[in-house]
Amino acid sequence: MDVRCRLLPTCWIVVLCATGCQGDLSPQGRQLLRAGYDTSRNADYPTVISKTDQFLRQFGKSDQAGEAYYLRGLAHYRLGDRQGAKADLAEAISQNNLPELKARSAVVLGDIAREEQDLQLAEKHYRQALGFCEKDKSPADHAYYWLGCVLQRQGRWQEADIQFSRVVYLFGDSPLVQSASRRINCRVWTVQVGVFDTKQAAELSAERLVKLGQPVSEQAVLVGGRVKHAIHAGRYSTYEQALSAKADLAGLSADSIIVATR
Repeated sequence: MDVRCRLLPTCWIVVLCATGCQGDLSPQGRQLLRAGYDTSRNADYPTVISKTDQFLRQFGKSDQAGEAYYLRGLAHYRLGDRQGAKADLAEAISQNNLPELKARSAVVLGDIAREEQDLQLAEKHYRQALGFCEKDKSPADHAYYWLGCVLQRQGRWQEADIQFSRVVYLFGDSPLVQSASRRINCRVWTVQVGVFDTKQAAELSAERLVKLGQPVSEQAVLVGGRVKHAIHAGRYSTYEQALSAKADLAGLSADSIIVATR
C-alpha cells in the first residue's frame, strides 16, 4: 500500500520556528513572522497568508523574507493553490540561507510536481532537496521515499531500491520506514482491489475476480497494528497498464489502488 503524504508534518513548522523570528527585524516584523508560524501550526492557512502578505510588503528585503515565502507557499499548497505555492516556494529557495528551509521548500515542490504527474520535475526537486539537507535528518526521509516512488513509476526499479533502503537504514523512527520496506525489490504493478479484516471476506473478493479471469494474489498487510488481508489483481510491467486495468475493475471496487509488488 502507498502512503498518502500530501500534507507535510506540523513539526516542519516547529523546527523552523527555532530559527525564524531572529535577526535585525523590528518588533513589528518579528511579531508578524511569529504570527505566521503560530497560525501555520494551528492550520489557519488564510491567516498565514494574510500575515505573510503583510510581512513581505513591509520586510520583503529582510533576511527573513525566505521564511515568509515558505510559510505562505505551504499555506497556498494546503489550500489547493498549487500555482501560488510554486511561486512562493521558489522564492523561499532563492531568498534565504537556511539549508533546511531550502530543502523543505524543494520537497513540497517535488510533491506538487508528483501530484501533477510531472515525474521528471518531481525527481529534480527531490534531488535538489537532498542536496540541501543532511542525509540522515528530516526532510531527507520524505525526499528519499518519494524519489523512490517516482523512480518506480518510471520503471527504474533498482535505483528506487537504493532510495527506499536509505529510508530504512537511516530513519528507524520515520513513519515512512514500513512503506519503504514494502517497496524494496518490487518489480511490477498490481491493482489492490481491497483490504479486508478477515480472510473469509478476502477470499470472497478473490473468487469474484477469478470468475472474471483475473490472476489474483492475497497478501497479509499490517494496518494500524492489525493484520489484514489485501487482494491484488493482475501483474503489469508498467504503471500505465495497471492504470488501465484499474479502470476495468472500477465496477467491482471503487476503492482499488495501484501498488508496486514483488
